[in-house]
Amino acid sequence: MNVNEELEKEIEELRAEIRHLMQENERLREKISEIEAIMAEQIGESVKEAVNQATAPLLEELSKAHKKIAKLNAIINKDSTNSSKPSSTNGLKKVVLNSRKRSGKKQGGQKGHRGSRLKLPENMKELEEKGIIERRVEDHTNGSNEYVSRFTIDLEMKVIVTEHRFAVGDPLPENLYNEVSYGDGIKAQTVLLLNEGIVAHKRLCKIISSLTHGIVNLSTGTMNNFQMDFANRLTESGELERIKEDLLAGEVMNTDDTTMRVLERIYCLTIEMHIT
Repeated sequence: MNVNEELEKEIEELRAEIRHLMQENERLREKISEIEAIMAEQIGESVKEAVNQATAPLLEELSKAHKKIAKLNAIINKDSTNSSKPSSTNGLKKVVLNSRKRSGKKQGGQKGHRGSRLKLPENMKELEEKGIIERRVEDHTNGSNEYVSRFTIDLEMKVIVTEHRFAVGDPLPENLYNEVSYGDGIKAQTVLLLNEGIVAHKRLCKIISSLTHGIVNLSTGTMNNFQMDFANRLTESGELERIKEDLLAGEVMNTDDTTMRVLERIYCLTIEMHIT
């Protein structure tokens, strides 16, 4: 074997060794990558666990703070519309300023605006026949056959005294046992103004006395008797039971915030209606 052949053989052996070393190097690189990935995952989990342990108390305090803020906001935002607090504690409402600019026009309906005018009832003749309304005529024509009509709608408050006559010896109705009694009309108007109008007893006494020129002077006890009479009639006619059924079938049950003064201090009584 000459020198060239020996050199070629050594070169081939070196090349084979280089290839082996390169393959081993590649295998080691893959192993190192696997080890690095495992270490990174372990380190990441460790760091994540450490971060969670460090932030857990902070997150708990933050949750408590959010709950406390929500509770305080709920307390601050309570008023008579969403709690049992009286309306007197609502305070002053914020007035929203009007951002519109002045147009320079006069107040009221503008020219061309279709307004709503006072009209006569369409069934006026029927109401007149039933005695619900009274029709009067005032002639300003001085006898002219051609005229233009204009109407005024008014209201009069006058005392009506009705004489009820019975034969001697006949039984008298219970409501007419006394020589003079109050009729259903004044009872109905009194109950209406007391409850729907929310007019105080003493003030209503003065109003009725003024409207009747001092002829009718009701007392507080008489007004209370009117209310009791009305309540008894509701019960006897079954109307009260129908009202209860309507309330029970309704979606909303209303409450009443009534203030009263006790020892110079204002108290609010929330009255809820319970039907058994």
